[in-house]
Amino acid sequence: MVTMDCTPPVPEPFDTKRVSHDLGLVFDPLEQDWGSVNADWRRLEEFLNYYRALPSEVPIWVKRDLAELLFASVHQAPTAAEVPAGAFARFVEDYREDSAIASEATFYLTRVPRREIPDWLFKTIDRLFRHHT
Repeated sequence: MVTMDCTPPVPEPFDTKRVSHDLGLVFDPLEQDWGSVNADWRRLEEFLNYYRALPSEVPIWVKRDLAELLFASVHQAPTAAEVPAGAFARFVEDYREDSAIASEATFYLTRVPRREIPDWLFKTIDRLFRHHT
C-alpha cells in the first residue's frame, strides 16, 4: 500500500538568499554589502519590477537589501543616459512612503560624496525627502 504525505509544504522563507536565487545573484551569508556586490545597472528595470511584485509580508530587512541593490545599480551606471532615469524616478515617487526606500536613500546620501551622485539622481532623492518634510 502506498501512502502519500498530504502535509502542505512549508513555504520557503522570504529572505535575501531567496531573492538571490530568484534573480540569479550571488549570495554569501557573510557578505554585508549584498546590494553593492550584485549591482548591475543593465538589470535595473528587472530589479524595480521584482521590488514592485514583492508580497506585503516580506520582512523589512529584505526590502532594505533590495533597496540597496537598486541604488547601487543606479550609481554604477557609466552615464545618466544609460539608466532608465524616468523609470527609477517614477519608482521612487511611487514608493516614497516605503521606509526601506527612504532609509536606503538616506544611507546612500551619507556614504556617497555629492560630487559622485548624478544630478538627476540627487534631484530624485531630494524630491523624496521634500515629500517627507
